[in-house]
Amino acid sequence: MKTNEIHSFTHTLHCVIDYGELSGSSRKKEPPVFSRGLLGRMTMMMFLLISGMSLRAQVNMYSFTETSGAYSEITGGTIVATANANTGSAPGSMDSYNSGALTLPFAFNFAGVNQSTVYMNGNGYLTFGAAASTFTSTPISTTNVYNGAVSAWGGDLNCVFNIGGRTGEFRWETVGSAPNREIVFQWKNIRPSYSSSTANAFTFSFQIRLIETTNEIKVVYGPGSFAIGSTAFTGTSNRQIGLRGSTNTAFNNRVWTSFSSASTAGTLNSSANSWNTSTNFPASGKTLTWSPPQPCAGTPTPGNTLASATSGFCAGNNVALSLQNATLGTGVTYQWKSSSDGVTYNNIVGATNSTLSVGVMNNGYYACDVTCSGSTGTQLPFTSLLTPP
Repeated sequence: MKTNEIHSFTHTLHCVIDYGELSGSSRKKEPPVFSRGLLGRMTMMMFLLISGMSLRAQVNMYSFTETSGAYSEITGGTIVATANANTGSAPGSMDSYNSGALTLPFAFNFAGVNQSTVYMNGNGYLTFGAAASTFTSTPISTTNVYNGAVSAWGGDLNCVFNIGGRTGEFRWETVGSAPNREIVFQWKNIRPSYSSSTANAFTFSFQIRLIETTNEIKVVYGPGSFAIGSTAFTGTSNRQIGLRGSTNTAFNNRVWTSFSSASTAGTLNSSANSWNTSTNFPASGKTLTWSPPQPCAGTPTPGNTLASATSGFCAGNNVALSLQNATLGTGVTYQWKSSSDGVTYNNIVGATNSTLSVGVMNNGYYACDVTCSGSTGTQLPFTSLLTPP
């Protein structure tokens, strides 16, 4: 169902409902016939969609850049795990290995929430607040519950052990001085896809860096080469790269046709990358940077109140309300309010998100105050006028 900008319409379906702006329009239009049960389900689906879009905006608002630089290996800090075999996961070849909770030396703000712990995963990503489930190789699209994820090469991976003088290792270290420190998480001598071969092995390294103060996130790829053998390894649309929020509806991922060219934003949480160790692979020093949005500025202009449906409601039916115009940046607050006469409004307790699901009442008016740095803009209201059949 399409979300509609609210104007004044009158529709008849067992009861009459009039939606309009305060100015009031006399336009009338007969609706299609819906059952109350079907309409209720469609309304709920729309509310969930709107809520999902709101969640996604937390990480979708991060800007993205990709540059060429230098890979700086860390050799200090703390070793999380070291491979001791070419199969297995404890640590073995660190197949789908999950670290314990790693306590951050400073609060890192991700998607508007300060994070204190992360978990390194052997499948090429880290998670905030909780570890991924065993064998999770799709960190952005999975329904696993954690506060968020950063994926550098999300897929089914493992490490080498003592092949060509190389052994896989996970390590982390804080570098620099406050307030400009970086927490560096490093995956070293990783196979680009799971393999237990000791006759043909390609390895590479990469880092995820969390930057103090700016709360930027960087993925930096290191050198890759054959430890033994020369037969290329390939994969088709199976490497997830980017950010995930607290649910998989919140994502900011990237897709490359060729890693030597610029990427495009993923359109699905499952958007993934194809690769070939000989012809299409990230170059050493390739750096991906996600930067959180800057604080909001000026007076918000939220526009009209939008609703998930414009017909077929009886008293008590729910309607999902949202904002016509988004207010970009951090520090934005929301307060929904209601009125029985369109003049005197009262705040709705707990209604402080960018969306609202309400049970439509007779002669009800709904609007939202959107505030940035003390300056408040108010929506043109949604109006419901119900008449019994």
